[in-house]
Amino acid sequence: MTIADIVYQGLPILAILLTIIQVSPLKIDPWSWIGKAFNKDVTQRVDKLNNRVEKLENTVDESAAIQARARILRFEGELRRHIDHTKGDFDATLKDCKSYEQYTAAHPDFENGMTEPAIMHIRQNYAERLERNDFLV
Repeated sequence: MTIADIVYQGLPILAILLTIIQVSPLKIDPWSWIGKAFNKDVTQRVDKLNNRVEKLENTVDESAAIQARARILRFEGELRRHIDHTKGDFDATLKDCKSYEQYTAAHPDFENGMTEPAIMHIRQNYAERLERNDFLV
């Protein structure tokens, strides 16, 4: 009998033995252990990939907040220069204000403070124009 014969005859017996242990009421889990051992490299790669995706999502979210801040400040500057806007322009800017405020509330380390007066001015101007109904058409 060769080693190959022993291995080929022993594998089915080993598989049956491991399956019996797996389904027994004992807290031994050989198939999961073997699977984890074989997939250790894959699991580490997936974890690294998840970390990179999370960092990318954070970067995208921060970039969106920075862009919203720029639009808010530009719009408020136009209001100070007495440039009229449509109601749709105000609605889009107010949506930026809301998403920017939500982002800054969830990220206290994010540089903020420069938009608070601008947002208040935009909202006040919006309320006045809404009452007078004198948006740019």
